[in-house]
Amino acid sequence: MAPDRGTRTRTRDFAEHWHDTFLFRVNDSGPYWRLVRAPISDPSRSRWEEVVPHQAGVTLEEVHVLEQHLVVLEREGLRPRLVSRDRSGRVRARVVPDLPSCTLTVGLSAGGRHYSAARHAFHGSKLIYSVSSFLTPETFIEHDFSDDQSAILHQSRIPACNPDQYVAFVVTAKAEDGADIPISLVARRDRANPGPVLLYVYGCYGIPSWPIFIGSRLSLLDRGIAFGIVHVRGGGELGRPWHEVATRHRKLVTHTDLIAAAEGLVEQEIASGDGIIIGGRSAGGGVVLATAALRPDLFRAVVAEVPLTDIVDTEIDFTMPYAIQETAEYGDPHIAHEYQYLRSYDPYYNLGADRPLPPTYVDNAIDDGQVLHYQPARYVAQRRSCTADHDPELVFCTRTVGGHNGASHGPGVAEEAAFRLAWILDQVRRSGS
Repeated sequence: MAPDRGTRTRTRDFAEHWHDTFLFRVNDSGPYWRLVRAPISDPSRSRWEEVVPHQAGVTLEEVHVLEQHLVVLEREGLRPRLVSRDRSGRVRARVVPDLPSCTLTVGLSAGGRHYSAARHAFHGSKLIYSVSSFLTPETFIEHDFSDDQSAILHQSRIPACNPDQYVAFVVTAKAEDGADIPISLVARRDRANPGPVLLYVYGCYGIPSWPIFIGSRLSLLDRGIAFGIVHVRGGGELGRPWHEVATRHRKLVTHTDLIAAAEGLVEQEIASGDGIIIGGRSAGGGVVLATAALRPDLFRAVVAEVPLTDIVDTEIDFTMPYAIQETAEYGDPHIAHEYQYLRSYDPYYNLGADRPLPPTYVDNAIDDGQVLHYQPARYVAQRRSCTADHDPELVFCTRTVGGHNGASHGPGVAEEAAFRLAWILDQVRRSGS
């Protein structure tokens, strides 16, 4: 189903079956969705009955059904919650993780997005979900909505990790247009401020980026480097409007939001002026490469994993993978003014000998079916050509095992992560932060 282009477009996003009714998530009242139900015998619009009203700023993400409980996953700002309603639609219970920013997943599909396979029995009152954050290893929790009680089923154990040594928090930075850009951060409690910061970003296709626990990240935190996720517009963290304000002829908003976040962290004395490293993968890799070209003075280094480096050429040929669907995000290069706008920030087409760039790590994968292996390679070759091959701070790695998401298991996973961490630590050491 094609995405709608505004809140007035009526879109029935997905359906769920509950007893003798269908449940529909619809956006006819606003971009944050509402939930309606209709008889199975006649699900036409004239028979819709509202179950969950549209709430500005509260995204209705998923719907899960038990025999006597309708459970909705909502997110207000960066904080998720599970809200249980009975068959009449009245709220019976709320489950809200006590975390400033986290990942909450219900179901078995990747990310549990909207129509995930249930991991709970329909004829019962218990629902299983998982929570993870910067400091919380993935934890599986069973909540019984009959008595509103929770029980931890399993939590990953991380040897020699004391979470009390670290602190996770959220700050905001002002964008060019005055919008508040949230940044989820984690650091050691005894870290000296300001200091070096590694910022990761995605910011495309309305896909949100949430904190999860990654053990190897502790190595950076223990060396005084804070880690953050910048929830720039273009992603979906704050709902559909957060995505739509940074698409097509407004895509540069994603990049200026990242710049504003970096500057905001310096102003708030969290980041040192010469110690900000930005990273991203896939479309996020393209974002950090383009942003570094806009403000090379602001960033100490750039980490671009399997990056989308040549947006114009990716879209110009509609036989290329994903080319047509990319136009909804970046615009259509076959339209003159949209081509010119794309050309103004495309990482590949903005390389030049007169535009020095920060030290950069780029990798690709031979078996990548999303960002074809020669795209990052072409960017690296052109960048070296523009500098007469005098770009020793440009590192290029090619993976021969694993596709777009890298190796699935084995020593290669740790080796790739260790190499990137070592490169990041070396850049921090050189900056003196």
